[in-house]
Amino acid sequence: LSTIALIAIVYANAKDLLYFFTKVFLQSIFSIFFSSIEVLGKQNIPMHGPIIFTGNHMNQFVDAVLILITCPHRVGFLIAEKSFNHPVVGGLAKAIGCYPVARPQDTAKKGTGQLTFEGLNV
Repeated sequence: LSTIALIAIVYANAKDLLYFFTKVFLQSIFSIFFSSIEVLGKQNIPMHGPIIFTGNHMNQFVDAVLILITCPHRVGFLIAEKSFNHPVVGGLAKAIGCYPVARPQDTAKKGTGQLTFEGLNV
């Protein structure tokens, strides 16, 4: 009976457990590359309520992981649908509850035609 109860508890909390274990896994990986990570201004993050973080770095994956592993809140991210459907990145994104976003540049189709710049045909 206790085994069934344990399975029921794990099943009911599967998303939270998957988020937690993914966070621990990523913390372990980042500890290999970074000896220490210092967060400045962490005391300014409200303890309750919604928060919007924006990264200003060119590597959005590193920024996202750094926010994930250093923020005490559960964090959800918007991710390009193209990345969300990628086997590795998408698997991690689904594990932490990311939201896919369709971007115009991902659905653009190559066309044929001519461009004219100041009277020159290109």
